[in-house]
Amino acid sequence: MRNWPFVMAWALILGVGACDTYFAWYYRAVFEAWEMNPLARLVASHLGLGAVFGLKAAVMAFAVAVAAACHRCRRRATGILYTACLGGVHLLLGLHYLIGILQR
Repeated sequence: MRNWPFVMAWALILGVGACDTYFAWYYRAVFEAWEMNPLARLVASHLGLGAVFGLKAAVMAFAVAVAAACHRCRRRATGILYTACLGGVHLLLGLHYLIGILQR
């Protein structure tokens, strides 16, 4: 029961990441026009959108592994801070997408 906030935070992070990937796929024809991340634009222009998705999946898997390692190795304060920072960023991104959807 103690771990449910940690698990829910990571469910939010992964869920928003999945929505971001879906958004990128849906608007793939104009990806470089709306994407704000210069690294993602660079990878997409040289290697294609599939490489961006692969890189995003690898980064998310690494982020989950770091959080799980912090949580398991009794570095709870570090894991909580790490999860809170990533969760906050993904919460804002999710709200941005939700506002965009509601304004249509």
